Amino acid sequence: MKHLYALGILAALSLPTQAQTVFESGFENWTDNVPTDMGGLRTNLVLDSVFQETENVHGGTYAVRLQLATGSHKRFTTQPMAVTAGTTYDISFWVRGRGQVRTNIYDGRATGSGYASYNAYDTLTDGSTWEQVTQSVTCTNSSTEGEFIFSVINTVGPEHIVIDDVLITTGVPEVPTPATISEIQTTSAPDGASPLDGELVETSGIVTGVVTNTGGTITSFFMQDGTGTFSGIYVFGTPSTAVAMGDNITVVGRVDEFNSLTEIIALQSVTVNSTGIALPPAQDLTGAEASTEPWEGVLVRVADLECLNLPDATNNFQWLGSNWQGSMLVDDLIFDSTPAVGNYYSVTGLVTYTFSEWKLEPRMESDIEIGTSVEELNAAALSMYPNPTSELVTIDLSAMSGRSEVSVSDATGRVVLNRVSSDDRLLIDASSFATGLYQVTLRNNGAVSTGRLSVQH
Repeated sequence: MKHLYALGILAALSLPTQAQTVFESGFENWTDNVPTDMGGLRTNLVLDSVFQETENVHGGTYAVRLQLATGSHKRFTTQPMAVTAGTTYDISFWVRGRGQVRTNIYDGRATGSGYASYNAYDTLTDGSTWEQVTQSVTCTNSSTEGEFIFSVINTVGPEHIVIDDVLITTGVPEVPTPATISEIQTTSAPDGASPLDGELVETSGIVTGVVTNTGGTITSFFMQDGTGTFSGIYVFGTPSTAVAMGDNITVVGRVDEFNSLTEIIALQSVTVNSTGIALPPAQDLTGAEASTEPWEGVLVRVADLECLNLPDATNNFQWLGSNWQGSMLVDDLIFDSTPAVGNYYSVTGLVTYTFSEWKLEPRMESDIEIGTSVEELNAAALSMYPNPTSELVTIDLSAMSGRSEVSVSDATGRVVLNRVSSDDRLLIDASSFATGLYQVTLRNNGAVSTGRLSVQH
């Protein structure tokens, strides 16, 4: 897992000898303050943010400076030209400045509003030093209205993003590496980065969740191969063929680390092999267990989470579920849940990692079940009172025979107290315990009973 949003930036890539040039520009010719071969129909970067650069150019007399300090990314495109389905194009350019830039192609394809999936952002921080970047895009729809795209965001003055000496050629299609989801996800890296980060891969699995925008277009999905750790992954991008939960699919795309989330992006193809396949069963985990790297992208179930806040705008439409075994944020990427504060829920969903937080993504109403509270669990296990407590709590041992062992563990599993008693009740002083939920375990004559103790100061 881990790095920054993206796809395959193949810096300083050597172009194959059989490559044919389809576009070449050093931005030497300008009309109305725009390079004559740029500013195509798909350009949405306002033209007063496009400047002729004369200082520290890479070659010739001019370069082009693009400015976009705030808002979402904007496109600066070539003039329309013919592009051919099945052709991979290498976009090579020199760039300097401060900000982020990436590339793409518009070919009028039926999905993605005619756009391919974007390549990864190249992030620049130096300002004055030129670097060469080469990114590849693949056309899937032959068109005479194709445009190659430079997408910019987060530019910082005075340099912003300066581009020069663009060369676009037909490239040799990259052969994907066959890999299982487990091979993509399994890692020993301290930051969780995939060992295949940046590689074009072909992988298969069952679709376990689908993300759509307000217009119903699929924008991303989750897929899983088998069960257990490292068996699931998030796929970002609009597939060329619509997918649904239960589809067995094969995906060709690039492994990427986006803000510490391993994902597959820049989809080249999505093939539906079969439909109506049973989904892998959700793995029963605690909140603490689910909030770890091995379960990223996997379908899991976390039981008996108390809702601590409403999922409103103040809370980024997320709610925090908590119990003595840990906490988990429940998000709204796929489904908007409507919990009540103080109620308990068992949540099935897909594990993801965004904004430095582990989250659970339920997919439908049936993924949110009524859970069991601390008091209800205790009633079925052992008797202790008062609960919640701030100081003393009595554990009823009257039904026990002989010696009883009692241990108290906090949410991390750390044992904070061990006691032994042969009496009919045991008094515990919880005044030194931190506020939170604790598990109380009672062992007597080989039998084990458990309960939850809530400490509130």
